Amino acid sequence: MSGCFRALCLSLGGGSPRIPAVIDEVLELNPGKYKEIAPPQIWVGEGTTIADTAVLVGPALIGANCEIRPNAYVRGNVIVGDGVVLGNATEIKQAIVFSRVQLPPLQLCG
Repeated sequence: MSGCFRALCLSLGGGSPRIPAVIDEVLELNPGKYKEIAPPQIWVGEGTTIADTAVLVGPALIGANCEIRPNAYVRGNVIVGDGVVLGNATEIKQAIVFSRVQLPPLQLCG
């Protein structure tokens, strides 16, 4: 994995108990900007597309105009910025992905 990629996806190792609190704070500061989808504790911004075969586990906050491609796996305790592309079969967990990042296929962040 390149240094550039690591800089754009901040892995929190064993996780951070603060991520759910940060998600709550963002939702409180931006009422109506995100909608909760099934399963519970997944919030998505406007214009985001999620492939039918993507797997999402909360808590997770996904920004606006993102593309979650086929077989991507969001494993919880994740914050994804606006305009992010999660490539095919990319897995993220316990991480923050900055806005306008494109994670290539078959990557692991977290």
